[in-house]
Amino acid sequence: IQRRFISLWLGRLQRSINQPARYAFVLILVAGSAIAILTPPLKVADEPDHFTRAYQLAGGDASVHKGGSRYGALLPSGYERELVQLSDTVNLNHDHTAFLDLLGQKPPTGTPVFTQDGTVASYGPGAYVAYLPAIALGKAIGVSLAVDVCLARMAGLLAYALLMSL
Repeated sequence: IQRRFISLWLGRLQRSINQPARYAFVLILVAGSAIAILTPPLKVADEPDHFTRAYQLAGGDASVHKGGSRYGALLPSGYERELVQLSDTVNLNHDHTAFLDLLGQKPPTGTPVFTQDGTVASYGPGAYVAYLPAIALGKAIGVSLAVDVCLARMAGLLAYALLMSL
């Protein structure tokens, strides 16, 4: 019985060693989760622009809109105010956990208005495919922008881990 158990265990160990994709997947998920969780939302250089474009796409609008001489998106009237509040909380506050107070906020609402934020209009929709279901789910269940950013990050991480482990 012991020999059989050892033989089965060694066989299973050898099969798992011969599958580095599993190790890559787990390593990427662990390291990426740490980065995604420990970095406050919108703290990365152009994350507000990318998130704004993904948020627009998750709402079903892939069009680029023009407001005066600028291009942007049509988003709920409360979106820009809440994005600025989250961004200011993260970037101007010395307490790196201050954004946690914003996790329970209501999602942005209001009639769609033109929002110009950085280079939002220049990003093609294909780059955001992995993020759209997570953001759409967040919008559907009514989470704050801070939670939606975290959901999008985790969806992107999962897609990256899957692609890298292939």
